Amino acid sequence: MLWSTIYCHLDETNVQGGQKVKRGDVLGKVGTTGHSLGVPHLHFGLWQESSDVVDPLPFIVGCFDPAKRVTYSEQASGGKPRLVLTYPVRCGRLWR
Repeated sequence: MLWSTIYCHLDETNVQGGQKVKRGDVLGKVGTTGHSLGVPHLHFGLWQESSDVVDPLPFIVGCFDPAKRVTYSEQASGGKPRLVLTYPVRCGRLWR
């Protein structure tokens, strides 16, 4: 079974497509590229072979409470990190 992931709005990428990675590897640096409206954040997507978008939260075990969909924003709080509630955004396969 083939899985594909996407990491949008990165300012820096530390890996190449197809490279094997393991938990804890730093894949890139969050940024404000593309249509990010100037707010640093990560748009993460997960696809399963020959399927539509898959909700990645059940697969992110032990990273955070999957019942909460939150991001951190320093810009919105004057440079001090704070939680900002967000909603999943369906964008299709625009990255291909």
